[in-house]
Amino acid sequence: MNEAVIFEGFSYAYPKTEPVLNEIEFAVPRGSFTVITGPSGAGKSTICRAMAGIVPNYYGGRSAGRVLVDGEDTAGQRIADLTRFVGLVLDDYESQLVSLTVEEEVLFGLYNRGLAPAEALPAMRKALNEVGLTGKEKLRLDELSGGQRQRLAIASVLAYKPDVLVLDEAASALDPEGAESLYRMLDELRRDYNLTVIVVEHELTYVLPYATQMLVLVD
Repeated sequence: MNEAVIFEGFSYAYPKTEPVLNEIEFAVPRGSFTVITGPSGAGKSTICRAMAGIVPNYYGGRSAGRVLVDGEDTAGQRIADLTRFVGLVLDDYESQLVSLTVEEEVLFGLYNRGLAPAEALPAMRKALNEVGLTGKEKLRLDELSGGQRQRLAIASVLAYKPDVLVLDEAASALDPEGAESLYRMLDELRRDYNLTVIVVEHELTYVLPYATQMLVLVD
């Protein structure tokens, strides 16, 4: 299957609201760098949540159509199981950080998945190396810059080895240099590991050089 993600006539409404998405149809090729853009309130974050199964499996509400990830329908699946395929970094990435130190943050998720230290420690070191945080394992999170904390959130997701990495407004809190560095790093990861990267972004200046396709939401 050449598509990592497929939306087939997908519609969704949060509980007690009007529909946010109406019959969305698109496919994301495996190994691509896809940018999703559009005005505020157009449904970009909801698309991200749908790929991770959070919509509708956690939020509830009304849905129609299908979302396929690696050929699997996300409907009715456990969100924890879907993390094998999709890693999601939220726009408020700080809310994803739950530990005291850099290494504890990455190991937290790995241990929760039942990995023994012999497996988890190498996976932690590899993920930190991929995002440029090698040597900072013992630092407390409050000793990191905003950009480093964001890279740590990405590392904690990459450690699971998902096929698809989804980032919702990843560069919103970064300065121009940080944004350019982030997207360059993501493109390098995509090329090195045949990772499928999907990012939601308003400011396209720094991400366009790496985009292989773009999805624009209107109305």
